[in-house]
Amino acid sequence: MDEHTDARRSEEKAAVLAEIPGLSTASDAALLQLADSWTFVDLDDGHVCREGDDADALFVLAEGECDVIRKGPGGRRFQVARLTPGTLFGHVAPMTLSKRTASVKARGRARVLRMTARAAREVIRSGAPSVASPFRRALIIALARQLHAATSTTLKLARDAGRTDTVAVTDETEEPTMSEEAVSETLQVARGQL
Repeated sequence: MDEHTDARRSEEKAAVLAEIPGLSTASDAALLQLADSWTFVDLDDGHVCREGDDADALFVLAEGECDVIRKGPGGRRFQVARLTPGTLFGHVAPMTLSKRTASVKARGRARVLRMTARAAREVIRSGAPSVASPFRRALIIALARQLHAATSTTLKLARDAGRTDTVAVTDETEEPTMSEEAVSETLQVARGQL
């Protein structure tokens, strides 16, 4: 590839990254620097990652849709989510050096950005603050969204099972919330202050 093509590809990656909550306020220069750590992967009904595999990368859905699939009791597979462009996913396991907890499969043609777990940890630990801070923020937002979805699902299952004693929400339309203290502590942990 020539220098012009490399620059254009970096700009394409930066444009995708700019759509991720938490990275949308990063400078163009920071996004271009972060873009160097990502590679495009094109899929046609293929797997992005598989449940149980080593988690060696995280991803951003650039184009298309993907299904998140988990194994249930007896090995039966269930779709637990559908991902749309701009979604950061696969981010938990690489940060914790664990196995994938779900499979992600493209629905038709899809394009993802892939960043190795090693590169992600390097950006977090030693990256320039103008790059590392927005990247950390994007990871925190993705984790918070994932936690909110899991909490909502758990509450729905508890309600469906008639276990209202486990649900702290009194009005079924009310969303569960975190106290200011819990939010503050979570942010301190994310910043490495606790």
